[in-house]
Amino acid sequence: MPGFRTLSKRDPYRERVRRSAVPLLALTPDARAVPLDEVAPHRMERAALMLGAEGDGLSRRALDAADTWVRIPMAHDVDSLNVGAAAAVAFYAVTAGRGDGGPAEG
Repeated sequence: MPGFRTLSKRDPYRERVRRSAVPLLALTPDARAVPLDEVAPHRMERAALMLGAEGDGLSRRALDAADTWVRIPMAHDVDSLNVGAAAAVAFYAVTAGRGDGGPAEG
């Protein structure tokens, strides 16, 4: 997928994203996070997604660096998704409606 890149803690690109005007969205199951569909990343010009490791999730430092905490709405008896499933849902949310590769209209 064009525009997607995996960043490590030591990747200098990670800091460039932080300094840019790109919204940094941290995926977390935390109840204080905004539901992903309400954030509407598909309407943003660009967005950077942070996903944590399965189990531990994102570190406190990563969460604090984010512009917005977002969560994937789930059934009440489900508390989290594995990181692969969460990534698939989040990437779909970012790209849905972008027929020309840009932000969705509407």
